[in-house]
Amino acid sequence: MADDGGADKGEYIGEEVAKAIDDGINAVFQLKEGENPPATLIYSKEKVISWSNQLLDYTNRNLSKLDKPFKYCVSCIIQQNNDSKFTVALGASFDTNTDGICSAQREINDIVIIISVFAMLI
Repeated sequence: MADDGGADKGEYIGEEVAKAIDDGINAVFQLKEGENPPATLIYSKEKVISWSNQLLDYTNRNLSKLDKPFKYCVSCIIQQNNDSKFTVALGASFDTNTDGICSAQREINDIVIIISVFAMLI
C-alpha cells in the first residue's frame, strides 16, 4: 500500500474512529470543546429519531473523510439517564489485523448516547 506519512492507508486506527464519533456528537448537539452543554439540552423522546439519524449521518460522513478502504457499520443508542441499568455488548468475528470495533459513550445532561462502529477492510 502507498506510504502516507508512516500510517498504512488500510490500517484500522481506533483513535481516528473515536474522533469521528465524537465530532459527530459535538456537531449534532452543537457542543464546543471545553464548554459545558446548555442546561436546556435535555432528553426528548420526540427528538430521539432525529438525533439518531443525524448522529449516524455525521458519523458516516466523518468516517468517509478518513479516506480508508473500509466498510463501516454504525449503530446508535440514545437513552434517558434516569438511573436505570443498561448494558451493551458488542461482538464480531473478524481479522484483528485489519478490522476493528470502536464504541463511544457520552452523557450530556440526562441524555446517554452510545455509538458503535464496526470497520471491515475492503
